[in-house]
Amino acid sequence: MAIGKLGKPAEVDDGYTMEHEHKFTSKMDRIFSEILTDTCVTGDSACGFMDVSPNSPIQLEGQLLIADPSLHDGFFNRSVILLTDHNHDDGAHGFILNRPTGQTVGELLSSDKFAELANIPIHLGGPVGQEHLTFAAFWTGLNKKLKFATRISATEAIKRSQQPGALIRAFAGYAGWVSGQLEDELKNQSWIPTLPSAGLLASHHADDLWSDLLRNISPYHEILAEAPRDIYLN
Repeated sequence: MAIGKLGKPAEVDDGYTMEHEHKFTSKMDRIFSEILTDTCVTGDSACGFMDVSPNSPIQLEGQLLIADPSLHDGFFNRSVILLTDHNHDDGAHGFILNRPTGQTVGELLSSDKFAELANIPIHLGGPVGQEHLTFAAFWTGLNKKLKFATRISATEAIKRSQQPGALIRAFAGYAGWVSGQLEDELKNQSWIPTLPSAGLLASHHADDLWSDLLRNISPYHEILAEAPRDIYLN
């Protein structure tokens, strides 16, 4: 996906840290993960997805949203989103992981404050607030689970970058949903929720992340991953 060059951000996040560790968030989440263990490839990629029942409340904070192929003609075509916040009352928001801009922090921010982050790649985090640049850190906890902190300051990002195995990203913009909007999209099967794994740190966070994650969910999803970009042309 071609992305235009970003201009100098109007604002850089000065530090509102949200630290997470992925864990199963509901009984339904655990059940479906156990069912899928025998049908998908385990290892470095996410494995398992969550059923979205019409009547049961869902809470997907810390999970990945993989765009269904039906979103082929929109902004979220083949996107993979890390959902950093989600509850029914306040809505949800997250960051697209696989939209690199080809730019680095040093190309947009020349201040000495950001010198140690100059080579950090900038990703397009979503359609909202693209004039706003924010930092995020990803690492593996002692229990081998993926952990992350989002909306961190430059100072915190530098500190995290010195942590062995940590991955630092800068995001321009984010993806957001008002209360109930994401739930409706999930019921319409616009998104495929899936469990993140520590292997996400070693993945190439570009367009092919979408197909790589789909392949490791189930044989059906592998077919989706191999389908042409616009399945409606065939």
